[in-house]
Amino acid sequence: MKRVIIVRHAKSVPYGYDDDFNRDLTERGMEDAAKISKHLNEKGITADLVIASPATRTMHTARIFCKNLGY
Repeated sequence: MKRVIIVRHAKSVPYGYDDDFNRDLTERGMEDAAKISKHLNEKGITADLVIASPATRTMHTARIFCKNLGY
């Protein structure tokens, strides 16, 4: 059975709202994204398709998830 898993971007820097599109993840955000994606991998959850916004923080989160899920 197919399932949809929706992931919000990890914790991003709290400044730069004048250029919101280019805000990146914080160190904690990178660690959290790695932790959660590794947990999903350990549970045998894989991705057939990944769709992400091109915003910096979202792409950074998606890349971490893709790496850890072997996508």
